[in-house]
Amino acid sequence: MLKSLNINYLSWSLFVALLLLVVTLPVVEAAEEKGEWVAAKDEYVHYCSACHGFEGKGDGMVAGVLTV
Repeated sequence: MLKSLNINYLSWSLFVALLLLVVTLPVVEAAEEKGEWVAAKDEYVHYCSACHGFEGKGDGMVAGVLTV
């Protein structure tokens, strides 16, 4: 009887642990993706926005002096 209770408890514990893993994994991945977007935006502002503008329309501060 005691052995079956231990197996039952272990089964439920494993089920709950896997359920928590499945539920929290997308949240962690979303947070990582958000971090990548923030880093990419910072790089764009630093390296690209002077020519391309903040909206990417080619109307940056130095766009007028550039020739193609």
